[in-house]
Amino acid sequence: MPKIGRGTGKEQAEACLATMDQWSVRQNVVGLVFDTTASNTGFKNGACTFIEQSLGHEVVWVACRHHILELVFASIFHALFGPTGGPDVSLFKRFQQAWSIVDQKKFHVACNDMFDAYTSVVRAQMVKYYTTALLESHPREDYKELIQLCLIFLGRSEASAVSFRLPGAFHQARWMAKAIYCLKLYLFQDQFTMTTKDRRA
Repeated sequence: MPKIGRGTGKEQAEACLATMDQWSVRQNVVGLVFDTTASNTGFKNGACTFIEQSLGHEVVWVACRHHILELVFASIFHALFGPTGGPDVSLFKRFQQAWSIVDQKKFHVACNDMFDAYTSVVRAQMVKYYTTALLESHPREDYKELIQLCLIFLGRSEASAVSFRLPGAFHQARWMAKAIYCLKLYLFQDQFTMTTKDRRA
């Protein structure tokens, strides 16, 4: 990993191109994998643009799936809950502070009438996928918590196996935190005071 003085798109591109030349692989490059920051994706000054221009041919742009999901979930969250000011989500902060009085044995799962003929099929596919993922892929902690919460939400988790982690970090950049908090808010909606708007969202 080459060290660069500044994180501009041009400097990042120059460091990547220098490494390609050092390894003699410039002619073999067919794709770029990157996170979705402007310094990488900028149309004029992004590292990917500079690299593609220097290579002299088009390459496949493969944005990190975690960052893509962050953009997707942030848009959904904004559409449902509206804009949030500052680095924190106040609803999540209140929920975190109220966690000590939540009875974790009393939670509210998705009822069957939430699912029509089509989404019932999707629900079954999701349960199968989540169950397999927990058994075979050994996901890291935040993914594991999200998968377990999804199974609980869908009403497909063994009662004896249900447990909940203390609500953690929830700053704006963590799409996973938004997903985890929204599931917990739904599961414990009867024990936590929310506005009508937040409850509907």
